[in-house]
Amino acid sequence: AAPDYNKVRDEANFNGHTLGDYLTNPLLCTHSFVPAIVPANAVICTSGDIDLSNKVIGTSSVIITDGKISSSGGANLTNVSLISKTSSISMSGGNTLTNVRFFSESGITLSGGTAVAGKSTVASGGNITLSGGTKPVEAIGSDGKTKVGIAIIGAGKIVLSGGSVYYGSIWGGSSVTLSGGTSVFGGIATTGDISLTGGAFVDTNVSVNNDELPKTDSKGLTVLSRR
Repeated sequence: AAPDYNKVRDEANFNGHTLGDYLTNPLLCTHSFVPAIVPANAVICTSGDIDLSNKVIGTSSVIITDGKISSSGGANLTNVSLISKTSSISMSGGNTLTNVRFFSESGITLSGGTAVAGKSTVASGGNITLSGGTKPVEAIGSDGKTKVGIAIIGAGKIVLSGGSVYYGSIWGGSSVTLSGGTSVFGGIATTGDISLTGGAFVDTNVSVNNDELPKTDSKGLTVLSRR
């Protein structure tokens, strides 16, 4: 079966608590707004749109909002979780993202040189588009062999283009499209069509380790993987 975005999001652990914990007990949150400098381990529970352009966000911080989360460049995020409960997440123009976790109800777009490294999760109830040289960096697991990679989990269409290289696994709802020299080292699974065009390449001889990859059977899925 296709991965259930809501289930993946609701079971995820953010600094020891679930999203539901923060929503039902605001006292667990450390801030009700985004401060000029976000300290490490902050949990920000707010509303409205958030612009993270040129911001340095403290490590292991969590930002939860019902609005759009965006950056037009210069954001530096390490071990940071961004959650848009009802809107979208978009990053463009040279952001550095390491071990990040993005959860968005309506869609995620990363474009224009935004690098996603390490053990990251990009999950959405809508479409996910990664384009324009979005470059996850290869990370080796503690055993020296396993690739610690990105989990791309989308209920809608997943589109990767523009020469990006991904170490990770892709779970797409309606379809997965790779184009323009995009490479995936890991696996792809979807209930819809998989399309590879323009030199796109998938290497399934790589085992990828990411806690948030759905543990599900492949019934009804088109699977391109040896996981």
